[in-house]
Amino acid sequence: MEEGWSRIVGIKDLMEKAGLDPNNKEDFNRTVNWLRSRKIPFASIGKAVRGRQRGILVLADHIEAAIKKGRGGE
Repeated sequence: MEEGWSRIVGIKDLMEKAGLDPNNKEDFNRTVNWLRSRKIPFASIGKAVRGRQRGILVLADHIEAAIKKGRGGE
């Protein structure tokens, strides 16, 4: 896997592609738990302040590998 900036995905983009609402706290937590349960490394940016959620970046290659593994691929 070649890692680079072009393969980095923000959590809001990831959530929108999955059909979740990035402004919904429960959907946000569900997404973070999904990443953690599949041991997908991610980087937090900023911190949650006054109801605002922190940003998270994850490599698209890691998401792709987790989905393929979940489908029985590789």
